[in-house]
Amino acid sequence: MLTIHSVVLVLLAMAALGLQAIEERYREAARLYEEGKLPEAEQVLRQILRDEPSFPPARFQLGAVCLAQGQVDEARALFEGLASQYASSSEIVFQVAVVYFLAEDLVTARTYLNRVLELDPRHPEATLTLGQLEGLEGNDEQALALLGDATVLSPSDVAPHYYRAAILDRLGRHGEAADALQEALRVSPHDGRLLRFLGAVYVTLEQWPHAVSVLEEAIRNGAVDPDVYLDLGRAHLGQEQLAPARTAFEKSLELKRSAEPLLQLGYIAWRLSDYDRAVWLLEECIALDPDLMRAYHFLGLIALRKGELQRAERYFLDALARDQGFAEAQFNLGKITLRQGKTERAVELFLEAVKSSPDYK
Repeated sequence: MLTIHSVVLVLLAMAALGLQAIEERYREAARLYEEGKLPEAEQVLRQILRDEPSFPPARFQLGAVCLAQGQVDEARALFEGLASQYASSSEIVFQVAVVYFLAEDLVTARTYLNRVLELDPRHPEATLTLGQLEGLEGNDEQALALLGDATVLSPSDVAPHYYRAAILDRLGRHGEAADALQEALRVSPHDGRLLRFLGAVYVTLEQWPHAVSVLEEAIRNGAVDPDVYLDLGRAHLGQEQLAPARTAFEKSLELKRSAEPLLQLGYIAWRLSDYDRAVWLLEECIALDPDLMRAYHFLGLIALRKGELQRAERYFLDALARDQGFAEAQFNLGKITLRQGKTERAVELFLEAVKSSPDYK
């Protein structure tokens, strides 16, 4: 659902004085719209425009309602009329662009955004929104350039930094993404969303102490969800801190029962030689996600540790059935085959492991 009420203040300012009753009805329509009661909002707005056909906020809001209900032609006529009437107002043209952007009509949004920047080449919100649009369409370098311009035009806005970080992270440029997020945190140092994102980037970069510090700060600032605890557990695990890792994974599991924390808890139980608990956790993991190859691999390691070669072989084969290039499973299956005296087959498996992962230790 679009949120339009917050972007029509400039239109309200242009409404004639003495329209208090109409403005009250308009605000009622805006409330109905934001509650998702589109037909009711439409009815109120049409009544307003029968009484005051030129009332700009109602025309704008009705356009948004029509667009949300699929009445594209009428919405377009209303927006075009406003943009023509206020053709020199970069703000009104920008609000029209925002509606189309939120409605995911990116072609029309781009047309209006370009018109805004013709009127005001230094319009920060239009520059930011066009940067987002370029990113959505996969034009990453153009997006990064525009978002960089937006950071200069609006230094106190964290959004350009955030979107730059999202694109850089997606492109695998994680160090640059971390830099962008650090810039955003200079503006808003207690933003839980920014801290949570930076913590996740540090996990990707395997900068474990930084990840722990930032993720704990994110949690203190309200970023409480299963994934933040999952990343916190990974960051602790990366430093061989099994006890705090287990606590974090248990908290993640408490917030949402899913396969990944069960897998990590199973791994920790295996590391602590608590094999019965490890097997139970890993079987629970597979029940939630039958294709999670690492769960089969850990079960194979437990069976191998117990000397149950046939069971271990079956689990490693199960892992390879889900990823034929899983080097660790190929290696461990080669060890079992070697113990069985099948030297040639063992050599084949070891060579497959090296082929799958040339730097595999």
